Amino acid sequence: MRVGIVLVVLLLPLWPSLARAQQQPAQSTGSLAPLQPSATGVAYPALYSPPFGAEHALGDWAGARTWLEDHGIDIGLNYFAEPAAIVTGGQRQGIDYTSQIGLSVDLDGQKLLGLTGFALHTAIVQLNGRSSSADFLHDDLDAVQQIFGGGGDVAAHLVYLYGEQVLDNGRVDIAAGWMPVGTYFAGSPLYCDFLNVIFCGHPHPLPVYPGEPKWPAATWGGQAQVYVVPTVYVMAGLFQVNPNFGGPSGWDWFEHGATGLSVPLEVGWTPSFGPNHLLGHYKVGFNEDTSPYPDLFLSTNGQPIAVSGLPGQPHSGRRMYYVLVDQMLVRTGKSDTDGLIVFGGAVRADYAISPLENQVFGGVVSTASFIGRPQDTLGFAASWFQVSGALTATQELEQALDEPLTGGGLLASSLGVPVGVQSHEAELEAEYTAKVYRGVFITPDIQYIINPDGTSRIRNALCIALQINATF
Repeated sequence: MRVGIVLVVLLLPLWPSLARAQQQPAQSTGSLAPLQPSATGVAYPALYSPPFGAEHALGDWAGARTWLEDHGIDIGLNYFAEPAAIVTGGQRQGIDYTSQIGLSVDLDGQKLLGLTGFALHTAIVQLNGRSSSADFLHDDLDAVQQIFGGGGDVAAHLVYLYGEQVLDNGRVDIAAGWMPVGTYFAGSPLYCDFLNVIFCGHPHPLPVYPGEPKWPAATWGGQAQVYVVPTVYVMAGLFQVNPNFGGPSGWDWFEHGATGLSVPLEVGWTPSFGPNHLLGHYKVGFNEDTSPYPDLFLSTNGQPIAVSGLPGQPHSGRRMYYVLVDQMLVRTGKSDTDGLIVFGGAVRADYAISPLENQVFGGVVSTASFIGRPQDTLGFAASWFQVSGALTATQELEQALDEPLTGGGLLASSLGVPVGVQSHEAELEAEYTAKVYRGVFITPDIQYIINPDGTSRIRNALCIALQINATF
């Protein structure tokens, strides 16, 4: 608990700066160019937005930023840090620190080459630090820090490099290149208000296998989104599945190891209710990964894996389904996220071959206008996920036979075998994001993890964390 007290004390001297920050302009949530009516007279929301936001602590860089943007070049420099302390429960208590240094470059094809609607996007990160979930919870199914892992021990890890063509001012959006499947599918800007990776990014069963990589992992592919009517879109993609993800650096684009294709499909409804334009997003999605995956219970000879000791029966393809919803209930400002918003979702995966079978989650986020801090946000979220019934059955049989348990998590190779049969895990999280200065935000955060690593053999844990997010 002393670690948590230290984190709180460190925030107290910043309070005067927090108050001044509320007088600064709100952070933009838009894209490189403002929306304009399409040929049908309808304005469509931009699909892409800069990954590190549109505010900058160093302002205009003595005029250099304006000059670059006038010539079609938008640059983002970001520092992101997350110390997280396990203060009670788990296997032991302690604190770990992880951080990310990021660079994004967006090139406007109209300004540079006269190509209307075309843009080139790239992002590079350097990740370092240790995982509190791995070190203190022995949890390879979840992580209390959203930016840990995946970046390789390299100075510059390529996250994405792809081109985007917007037609009819956003009614049609086509993107292709080196990119995560999760760049546009199954996501929401609300999810990464929270630190736990179970919320941030995408519903957790989706990126467990290589067919649905998310930041900072990527693969070759492309996607297209079309608004069939002003508030309904259809989005489909085609991506290579390669578990190597370009190697540790992300730059080895032609590394061998492709296993199949990932075919995501999403249909969304984006209504706006009442005179205050209360925005909603309602999505249903599906992903077909054509790669072969082994059964988690039956082996190649038809007997249980725990009995035969043989590999699992091969399955051709893996399918996942999801439903995601968010709805603004009260508006407090002009931005798409200025107000009180509720959200939730559910994911279903093939239980025979996916380590995570089901997830349900929900929460609420709001600006802090009711306490005079309209640039701050606060939120609460809860999640429950179920480990594959096939994997649980295998582990129960292995336990009965006094054999080492088969792991089903993301970091199994580094954490070793599970300490107990894995069945389900739940997370509760509350966060408050305070604007310190333009482009600088701090987020005190508290999480409670129930059944870490999906097993009751590890004590429920309380985590106190802090996120520092500064864009220059």
